[in-house]
Amino acid sequence: MNAAPKKRYLIGLKEVSKNLNASKVNMVIIATNIERVEGEHGLDEQLLSIRDECKRQGVPLIYAMPRSQLGFVTKY
Repeated sequence: MNAAPKKRYLIGLKEVSKNLNASKVNMVIIATNIERVEGEHGLDEQLLSIRDECKRQGVPLIYAMPRSQLGFVTKY
């Protein structure tokens, strides 16, 4: 029997939010140069909810590198 390999990292705000709410995240890394998108259900609101949930659960939140470099590092 072959078991599916366990995911080592997640990519995307929706996937991170979903797994963070399920308490399956050990650390969150966010790019330093994310654009501002204000408004209801905008990017700013999603990032604030992720930040608040990380703080509530004690999950480290790291602002690491620009989007292009972070994408290059996480490329499979």
